[in-house]
Amino acid sequence: MNYMEPLLNQRESLQKILSTVPFGADKDRSTDYFLNVYRLNHDELYRLTEEEKFPIDAEKLLKLGISLGNLLKSLQQDDESYRQQEQHQNKANARNRINKTNAANTDLQNPFLMENVTSSSPIPMHYIKFIRNLFNILKNFDIGSNNSMNQVNMRLHSIASQSSNSTMSKSAAGSPIKINSRQLLIEKLEINIKLDGLFVYKMIFQILLRVNQNLEIHLQAILNRNAGGSGSPYGNSEEQDIRSPGTENSSIFSSTSNTSDASLSQSDYSRLIVHCLARISNGLIDPFINSIICNVMTPTLKNEINSLLSCVS
Repeated sequence: MNYMEPLLNQRESLQKILSTVPFGADKDRSTDYFLNVYRLNHDELYRLTEEEKFPIDAEKLLKLGISLGNLLKSLQQDDESYRQQEQHQNKANARNRINKTNAANTDLQNPFLMENVTSSSPIPMHYIKFIRNLFNILKNFDIGSNNSMNQVNMRLHSIASQSSNSTMSKSAAGSPIKINSRQLLIEKLEINIKLDGLFVYKMIFQILLRVNQNLEIHLQAILNRNAGGSGSPYGNSEEQDIRSPGTENSSIFSSTSNTSDASLSQSDYSRLIVHCLARISNGLIDPFINSIICNVMTPTLKNEINSLLSCVS
């Protein structure tokens, strides 16, 4: 299913990272090959933490992880409320059919009921709340934006050209963090301990995998509900948007639209999902992979090739 392709591709990337990168000291060397070509060693990766060579500061990532974890917890609560309200509505409808009476109007304004969403937006409200808040968290943390990617690229370039210099260790954490009042307020959180950047990255990727799985569940539920309709949640323009996440001019990306009770069309809902996936890929997954390539794989392979040539000559 084409509309699921970006989600499935990102899930595969996250799963490969988690299975091929030895994040913990208890797993000295991965049994699987990173990018199908290189077996990573934990000591090599941990050195990147000590030398502050990861593209995003560990403190910023930890705060991001706290917000994403809070978002998933809110979704779990909303899912439970939605199921309870749906069961209540189904029982009420059954009683009404038996009694041949008009349905009671007491639940018509419940924000969790699909019946309250217009026919052009058959999407449960807590799905909309989840994707809106996910987008705003990524945006407020400056993940995957043009500005943040310029900072990440500058940092990776500096690391590649000056392997012994870590003066840009805080460059990627300079953007202000402003979380919407409905999210966990952590912009003033002070972290006074030395963080294991490798462990924080593992935590982030595990959380992102859960986010990805929930988005797939939501999309599949919407698809099943609209099986009789035509078209798919993804159009050609949305499929292109994943390659250019900075073009967020529509009102759906505005902070003034961040209301949990605002409906979205399937097209706008899909666009939000694709832009979130693009920010995650471009702002978190790709820089992490490129950092390992620049700081571990390339130097090691060069040294091994030089050693081999020296032995031959």
